Amino acid sequence: MSELRKKTIIERVISLLEDGIPRFEHEILKELRLSHNQVSLTLLYWQGLIARSSSPFWLSLNGSKVKAYAYTSIKNSSKFLSWKFNGQELKAFFKSKKRKRRKTIGDLVLEVLHERRIALFADEILVEIRKRCGKPIHIRSLKNVLLKLYRTGKLSRLDKTKGWKFSRGYLYGLNQEQLVKRLEIADGDLSVYTEVEMGIIKNIENSVKRASDVRNELGFDKSLITWLSRKLGKESEYEVRTRGRGKNYQVELIKINKNLKGRGLIPWLRWIKVGGEIIFYDERLPFDEIKEKITRIAYWITEEGERRRKIGLEWEKYCAKLFSLLDKRNEWQIRVLEHKERWRGQSGKEFDHIYVCTLGPKEFAIRVYIVIESKAGILTTQDVDEFWRKLINEPKFRNFEDGGIKVNVIPIIIIAKKAENTALEKCSRRGIRVIFKSSTEEVFDRLYEEINRKI
Repeated sequence: MSELRKKTIIERVISLLEDGIPRFEHEILKELRLSHNQVSLTLLYWQGLIARSSSPFWLSLNGSKVKAYAYTSIKNSSKFLSWKFNGQELKAFFKSKKRKRRKTIGDLVLEVLHERRIALFADEILVEIRKRCGKPIHIRSLKNVLLKLYRTGKLSRLDKTKGWKFSRGYLYGLNQEQLVKRLEIADGDLSVYTEVEMGIIKNIENSVKRASDVRNELGFDKSLITWLSRKLGKESEYEVRTRGRGKNYQVELIKINKNLKGRGLIPWLRWIKVGGEIIFYDERLPFDEIKEKITRIAYWITEEGERRRKIGLEWEKYCAKLFSLLDKRNEWQIRVLEHKERWRGQSGKEFDHIYVCTLGPKEFAIRVYIVIESKAGILTTQDVDEFWRKLINEPKFRNFEDGGIKVNVIPIIIIAKKAENTALEKCSRRGIRVIFKSSTEEVFDRLYEEINRKI
């Protein structure tokens, strides 16, 4: 059987007082055969290990009167006790008191991060601590405390990693959640990002974009794209692959297993590399949308896409040359092929005037119908509705997909008097042009004047 461990002096004091009988200091020291410098009953009282009388007693010791407190077990705290001392009946109320431990810098660090609920840099923590303790604390001392708390697992830290060091040092939080919360802030005083980085984050949020488009919009150097993509985002778990040729050429997004590059300070920001070009995307978007947009962008980056892009550019140059020639020859004019009066179509409704025209070069055969309705009285909404019904009920003018009129139909109402405001608003919504009598009079005056000049 192993030898029993000897009790410490403090354990001996506590054990002695377990009987519940109050004792003065000299009695305790005598029974335990201790000297004054071996134990401090006052300290044990402040530490909450024993109870003490609320007031001292006057005792006669060695021919002199001294003040002395009585002590008992902590179990008798907040109780009145009676006992005999030198034949005298004594009575006292006993209490215990534990002195509050002074907060350390570590305590203040944890308190600050708990209240702020977000990760902070050392200089930000220092400002908060100085407000609380009211005395100067050096940043170097605080950093030593932060390092100790981190190593003992009381703090989380975003480590400095090659490629994206923070100029303000480490970012500390109580947990990873606080770190992520701080990193999600893209602007304001709490942002940990530069102006260019904030621009990239805002530009990519809820979208899929080529890195070159983002760079052109923000105006930063091309050499920074790879570095910034790895600092802010993380490589995609998907890869772009192509198959087939010509009309059967397809671009696909395939999931792969590999070590992903990038630290990923922004959890939702991902990037994928296609033929030397980086495509950014927001991982929170629906996958089908991400897939459709990435494959569409990636198509024009591949060799086949580049080949077709060159064909498209050549065709655009050809068209530009054609339209330049048409403009010089004044070919974009409307030519009237036929003017029909009181014309009735398949619907059986009568139209006052219809001009069948061609627009532009005759070889293009772009046909336009100008349908004119004459109104001698005040134009009302009922008149507009009636004209519109005639148009959509005529198969030659009706757009059977949306129920309106075809795009090459130009409806016009010529009125002799005024029009109701509601009628004009309805005409505007339906694309009907209204011509007033005053405009027709101006046309008559101009044409008669030109005839008179010729005579």
